[in-house]
Amino acid sequence: MKKKYKKKIIFNYEDIPVGFYDKIYNKKSGIQSKWHHIHYSLVKKIIGKYTKHLDVGCAGGTFVNFLDKNKFSYGADISINQIKYAKKKYQTKKHRFFLIKNNKLPFDDNSFDVVTNLQLMEHLSFNDNEKLLNEINRVLKPNGKLIITTPNYFGPWIILEKIVNLLGKVKYDEQHITFFNKKKMINFLNKLGYKSISVTTNMFLSPFFTVFGWSFPNFIQKLEDKLLKHPFKFFLFVICYK
Repeated sequence: MKKKYKKKIIFNYEDIPVGFYDKIYNKKSGIQSKWHHIHYSLVKKIIGKYTKHLDVGCAGGTFVNFLDKNKFSYGADISINQIKYAKKKYQTKKHRFFLIKNNKLPFDDNSFDVVTNLQLMEHLSFNDNEKLLNEINRVLKPNGKLIITTPNYFGPWIILEKIVNLLGKVKYDEQHITFFNKKKMINFLNKLGYKSISVTTNMFLSPFFTVFGWSFPNFIQKLEDKLLKHPFKFFLFVICYK
């Protein structure tokens, strides 16, 4: 059964340049930068109201910094170099960053009312995903919300990933080791005891319209949200509860 979820590749995440994705985001030009901007905006809408938020796999802290500066939002990551970068650039009294050690989130039980897990599950083995989501369940408050995004391996994402591997500086064929589609995601989360699981697809062609200007893809994204209901969009957007 597990063979459907993973392939065996060992990748050292300290090999990713420090602040790599943060620098792409802040570039504010090009398809990849717009991709992250649209992604974060969509997730922010899903988060809604919250008191205390945790972003697991925060890397350089970009998404935490994107959120409300007056609310508590924490980031956690296994990479000491990325955490050092996030602390130096983005840490405040309410936005803080923590290193994950020994696969344990450094927080008490029932600490957060919302946790985000963005574009992370594809980087972890099936077993490591299971351990992490159990840890997330531990630190979520009762009825707390978990938001997950991960590539939709049921459709054209597979082709797009191959193109990025040929042209990009970071090779995702080395990093992406676990492949989810809607059905596998629902089965996985059910097994771990999460409830009220909703899995939709989002993000399709809008970032590619950056060639017509930085703002134009936002208009295309609104049209896609309204008119395109097909299951072949590039990302799974998951909402579930403890």
